[in-house]
Amino acid sequence: NVLSVMLPSLGLLPDVSLDQHFLVSSSQLSLVVESGNIRPGDHVVELGAGIGSVAACLPRHVPHTLTLIEYDPRLASILRDKFPHARVLEGDARQLVVDCDVLFVNLPWEVTLDSLHARWRTAIVAIPDTKDALRAISDVAMTDHVTILEREDFSPAQDEPSRVVRLNR
Repeated sequence: NVLSVMLPSLGLLPDVSLDQHFLVSSSQLSLVVESGNIRPGDHVVELGAGIGSVAACLPRHVPHTLTLIEYDPRLASILRDKFPHARVLEGDARQLVVDCDVLFVNLPWEVTLDSLHARWRTAIVAIPDTKDALRAISDVAMTDHVTILEREDFSPAQDEPSRVVRLNR
């Protein structure tokens, strides 16, 4: 896959201590992005933008503004180069609150719930595929199932599958 070539060529490897697993399945990326129902003029925010896998799949024919938030300074630098039209913020998503229309969240579960404080219309959130996680995220807003992401949909592979849900306010 492209990621296995790209990161080493930049001198980077995913930092597993930061729980970095990048979604690389093109079919799953398309499904995740489509589930956001991005409209003309929307402000789109991605928390845990990584290498910009989701941002790269956003519809080019729908005008929108884009903010990418990434904790890892190495990846934030890549995002600035790769997406010069986007606002890239480096830091802890729990502390960088940015209101938006559509929010994409792919963070470690331990920080996900604490990162949903901003105002948003639709949030597409990756969570552990467990009843407890689904119950916790359902307390935030009305929840719809989007897809299950298998371990192999990521590079490096995750330990367990993830569930992607759409939250609507």
